[in-house]
Amino acid sequence: MTIHNHNFSKKERGAKTLNDALLEAQFETSPDGILVVDQKGRALAHNALFGKMWTIPKKILSTDDDKKMLRHVESRLKDPTAFIDKVNYLYKHRDERSFDRIELKNGRVFSRYSSPIRNAKKQSYGRIWYFRDITEGAKAQQDAIANDIKFQAIFENTADPIYILDEHGVFVEVNRAACRQSGYSRRQLLKMSALDISSPLARPTVLEKIALAKQKGAAVFETEHLTASGETVPIEIHASKMAMSDQSLIVAICRDMTKNRRIRDLKRIANMGEKKFKTVFDSAGDAIFILPGQNVYDKKFIEVNRTACEKLGYGHDEFLTMTPRDMEFRPREKNFDKIIAERVSRLKTQGVLFFQLEMRAKDGRYIPFELISRRANYYGQAVLVCVARDITDVKKIRELQELKTLQNDFLNITTHELRTPLTSIIGLSEIIGRDNNSLTPKEREYLNIIHEEGQRLARTIKQVLEVTRYENRNIPVNVSSFRVDDLAASLKPILEMIAAGRNAKISITVNSAAPTIATDREKITQIVFDLVDNAVKFGPEGQTVTVAISRPKGKEIMIAVADQGPGIPKNRQSEIFKKFGQIDTSLARSQEGIGLGLYTAKMIIEALGGKIGVKNGTGKGATFWFTLPV
Repeated sequence: MTIHNHNFSKKERGAKTLNDALLEAQFETSPDGILVVDQKGRALAHNALFGKMWTIPKKILSTDDDKKMLRHVESRLKDPTAFIDKVNYLYKHRDERSFDRIELKNGRVFSRYSSPIRNAKKQSYGRIWYFRDITEGAKAQQDAIANDIKFQAIFENTADPIYILDEHGVFVEVNRAACRQSGYSRRQLLKMSALDISSPLARPTVLEKIALAKQKGAAVFETEHLTASGETVPIEIHASKMAMSDQSLIVAICRDMTKNRRIRDLKRIANMGEKKFKTVFDSAGDAIFILPGQNVYDKKFIEVNRTACEKLGYGHDEFLTMTPRDMEFRPREKNFDKIIAERVSRLKTQGVLFFQLEMRAKDGRYIPFELISRRANYYGQAVLVCVARDITDVKKIRELQELKTLQNDFLNITTHELRTPLTSIIGLSEIIGRDNNSLTPKEREYLNIIHEEGQRLARTIKQVLEVTRYENRNIPVNVSSFRVDDLAASLKPILEMIAAGRNAKISITVNSAAPTIATDREKITQIVFDLVDNAVKFGPEGQTVTVAISRPKGKEIMIAVADQGPGIPKNRQSEIFKKFGQIDTSLARSQEGIGLGLYTAKMIIEALGGKIGVKNGTGKGATFWFTLPV
């Protein structure tokens, strides 16, 4: 630790105490680069990491000239003007704290935190600056968010029904196509298992194949689904095992065989009349190719349907001048011609052949297909009919599942690695500060900062882990019955303590018709605490925060928290319930938090069968409300 001493007495420059040694050790082992300046901007102290992070020459570090350091730092920044503006602002406003993120020309990203240094009489001695390299964390966070958005987009928009089951066969997630195919709502399906939507005769097979998928990692089979209307639908299922966080799941991708009777349609094609054949041929959702029965790879296509042209980008007449070799199939093994010959040979003996490959489209893209090939008679000519289904979405879902697993593993490992040293930091700061009268006011202030920031980071880590668990549908629910007015009475003392910090008042009103409900009392209590805490933090001092419990409809109750603050802009009201959603997204925002509180509350309330939302008052202020079933 390098210290430039300008105003200290001889007594203060005397031998170091144990506390001095501890402070210096913490100063030099901190994961942050630290700089301390006096009221005139002169550098009083810095640790070795500060100079290393900014690559400041020793001849500059050895001086107390803050301006020379600033000029060196400016040369490395993407936006030096904004950096210097913030420094000048904080030097003029000595009592303010600041936290922001800065970007360097070499691509690195630093967090910057600054706090005033004051004695017990609140007199300002100067300012301390902390810099931390967060490059890897920022990139990982952006990648995780992007991967999550991609997974959700493909999962919800794919045409095939997808069911995600736990190890007992209970649904933990379904997509829109699954709801359409089964006739049940998502909420209904998440209370059901695979057996509930299987016909009675098919249930033993379903149990057997789920067990096979868990054991072998994958299973493909046909079964019958029973829809909400009682209709029996033939289904082909591709089931695969997927590890997500600490849970083993089964992903089942379903195909309605009533719409895709590809093999049976192929048997009837040769017997259809010209008009009927053409109608069915061009209306098929899968690409269909008709090839000569001999020398398949080098002979021109005899016929292709409209879907084949649309998928691969070639015109119909253009297709009929091409051979399969022109498609440049992948994978391209060295003995590809031999593989084709072996497949044709197997086709002669087996009658039908299933396989996967990628075809090159006209624009150069390679599209993955699953093919079924069958020999047939086409107007007296022996041909090979190939029906190809585009499996691009299926492959993307599998890739995104792997990315989701990596994302969860990264969060779990990272937070675990952070919690262990963080527990030590918090514990040691409490031990050092307990009954230790030898600390100077400045040392105690530093110690308080360490303890407070450690506690804040611990809360953030806990919140991230909780969100990860909840996103995997692992929301523990402890249901108990209680009267709503009893809940209100138990909340009031704690809510008044929350409000006291900003001289706010709490008003609780309970509708006389409020009933006894059965739900998770602990989680509801925590959500009310969080909503009131937000109302107090973001509202004016001295305001009245109202907690109203009512029964607007016969089958539900509503709990609403209203403040007298500025309200929520309408264009932001839906955003604040999303992951990392905040009203103030600037790095210089005055309140802490990473935008997970309302996102977590929304998942809990929906898991309990309710809804959550926000509206602005007629005058001013915002009202956050949620409903619960009675």
